[in-house]
Formats: sequence, structure tokens, C-alpha cells
Amino acid sequence: MKKILVCLFTVVLLMSLLGGCSKDTKTSGDIKVTPDKKYEDNNEKKAKEEKVTIKWLHHWGEEGVRQWLEELEKTYEEAHPNVDIEITAAGGDNYYTLLKTKIASDDAPDIYDVDLIADQEFIDNNYLTDLTDAPFIPNIQSSVIDSVKKLGNGKVLAIPLDVWGAVVTYNKDVFEEAGITKVPATKKEFEEALRKLKDIGVDPIGASYQDRWTLDWELQNDYVVSILGNYDEEWIKKVQSRELKFQDDKNGFKEVLERLKERYQYVNRDPFGTDWNTVQDKLATGKIGMLINGTWTVGGVQAKNPDVNLGVMALPIVDEPAENKVVLGVKGGLAVHNGAKNKEVVYDFFNHIFSKSMAKIYQEKKVALSTVEGVELDPDSCFNTLVEYQNNDQVVDMSYLLSSFQDEFGNAFIDQISLYLLEDMTEDECIEALDKEFDKIAKRQ
Repeated sequence: MKKILVCLFTVVLLMSLLGGCSKDTKTSGDIKVTPDKKYEDNNEKKAKEEKVTIKWLHHWGEEGVRQWLEELEKTYEEAHPNVDIEITAAGGDNYYTLLKTKIASDDAPDIYDVDLIADQEFIDNNYLTDLTDAPFIPNIQSSVIDSVKKLGNGKVLAIPLDVWGAVVTYNKDVFEEAGITKVPATKKEFEEALRKLKDIGVDPIGASYQDRWTLDWELQNDYVVSILGNYDEEWIKKVQSRELKFQDDKNGFKEVLERLKERYQYVNRDPFGTDWNTVQDKLATGKIGMLINGTWTVGGVQAKNPDVNLGVMALPIVDEPAENKVVLGVKGGLAVHNGAKNKEVVYDFFNHIFSKSMAKIYQEKKVALSTVEGVELDPDSCFNTLVEYQNNDQVVDMSYLLSSFQDEFGNAFIDQISLYLLEDMTEDECIEALDKEFDKIAKRQ
């Protein structure tokens, strides 16, 4: 069935977000936010009286984001000599385990990012500061704040830096070399493109399953559209609760597995021994044709080769063009731990993070869709394609969807999908193994 998208993904907002993604972004001046007197006095007093350390834990691996974080830290500390911003990166596969361990051991970072759908326990346990009335909120697009409030039961508990989602990123020059003159819009056209790429000696798809999360995101490009978007948006919740089993294949999970195995014959050598950094390099240098992952891929690849010619598209999973969709949304973002000791300073730092100037740099370095008011992208953009998908009603809004299996279920899911590929299991064997593992986990909980 057709999904009704929330206001975040109206054409007007997408047009404002998706003006382009070149490095020639045109902006002028920061949005000025006047903090209340108490906030201003407390921050000034703290600035004069003590040395303050603000800890920030994140899991972003893109080079562009790393450059932005360095600029962010440098500019803030230069303006606030008493403040030390301590930024720590964790791997995407163990981020939440590390974060929860730190919180449990009373060593929680002041700032971290959360998925308000997947990480309900952060809300239930009151780990997140209510930012609804914070002085930097006017910097953020009102439609984004409205969406985050819905996720936080009427409160702003996290602020997204960008709109993101699941897309296929491809090298336009490699496609042209292979004689692919039209962006594949159907499964049949996609399969033809894979064969053409293979014929010129290029690995059609980059697979970096050494970083397990990349396999999860390849699958989300398929099942978020084919299952959550078309049949049952609570499929993952129901499977985890065991209300449904994988073998209750009413929604086409068996077909998701079949499509994954079909693509697997077109990936690079040793996909389970290859990491995410390597496949980004390969896409940047034309050694592979595409990556099936997320919107952040563009910035990561451009950081390795600024001259690379990239495009984005939906993963074609059926032969009806209108049913092949991209996945976009906001699910959370940067949060302030409720136990943070220096919230006045953290708030002032957030005012810097979400200023127009830093948002512009973030958008340029990461090549992202900023959530800050007034930050526009250049009209020449690989992301303009997303406007076309929106105009054609080919977007699944992931903002309110649980789109990946969680914790033990998530680990078991990727374990079994990996064995399905490595041991060439049948779809029925994989489904049976998944149900057995999920039953064991459910009994322990």
C-alpha cells in the first residue's frame, strides 16, 4: 500500500533541503539566538570559574565528518579556552554496547546520538535531557522539530544533524563506460546493469561485510521498502516478540533472501574480509560500480576523491518502477545525557554545533541534508534525484519505523544471514535457523 509521508518529506521541505551537494553552498551569517538571562549568566560564571571537559561519544566513520568534528572542536575551544571538548569515536558495530556500558558504570558521555525508535530504553530510563526549550532550538527547521517531538512523546530528546536513509550510490563514469545509459528503474534493468559492469572487468557491487552493519544496511534497502513499506510496518517488532516468525512468510522475506543471494554473485572478492573503508576507496577510483548502503556514502566517497562523479538511486527490487523506493527519515540525533554536570556549557556548545556556519561546513564535508534553518545546497547535486523520487511518491518515510533488529536479535540476524551466504544455504534453511535463534533469545528475555 502507499505510505502517507509525514510533513518532513513534503515536496516543499525536500526542495529546501535538496538544493544540491556541491562545495559552493551559498549561505550568509548564523541564525542569532538570544539566550535567556539566567542561561547567559550561568554560562559566563562557569566559563570564568572552572575548567570544563565535555565528553562526546559517536560512531561516525566518514572522513568528511571527522574533518567537521575537528573544525567544530577547534573553533569552539579557541573561543572558550576553559572548555575541553573530548570527542571519542566508536565502531558502528559496538557503539551502543559501549555507550550502555559507560552509562551503567557512571561514565556516561555528556553528548551521544540515539535512535529514538530503536533505543526506547534511553527514554524509559530517563537518560535524555529534555531540550524542548533549549536556546538553540530555533536554529532547527520547525518540521524537523515536529518530527522529533513525535518520537519523544512531545519532547525534543535528540536533534538530528541531517536527514538520512537507505540508497544506492553509483559511479556515473563507470556506468557510462559499461554502456549503462539509463539509471536502472526495474529489477530487470538492474540485473542487466550488473552484467554490463561485470563484462568490463569491474565488480558491480562493493560488499564490506567485515563491518557487519553494512550487510544490515544492504538488507534495509530491500525489506524496509518491500516489507515495512508495503505490508507491515511493525514486522520487525512482531518477529522479535515472536508474534510472527520468519517462516510465517506472508510479506516476502524469502524473496528478500533470494534477491540478496542474486546480488552476491556480483560483489567483490572476499566480501567478509573487506571493510567499509576499502569499498569506499574502490567506488571513488572506479574499481566497483556501486554501494548499497546509506546517504552518508556520498560524502565518504567524495572525501577520498573530490572529483568522483556520483549518483544516487533506489535499489530496484521489482519490475514495477513506481514500487522501487528510497528510504529517508529522521529517527533521533544528538542527545544530552540527563546526568551531564555542565549542561549550560553543553547547551552553548550545541548552539555552536547547530549554527548556520557549522551546519554549512557539516553539509559540505559530509555531503548531507542539513536540518538547520536556512542552509541550502547548490542546485547541482547528486541528491536532487531524491526530489524526483519524492515527486513520484517513491519515498518510504523511516522516521517512525523500527527498521533493524535490535541487540541480541540483531546479532543473530546478521550471523545467520552471513551463514546463508557463506555456506550457500537454501532460503528455507536460513529461515528455519533464524526462527530457532530468535526463539532462544526470546525465551531468555
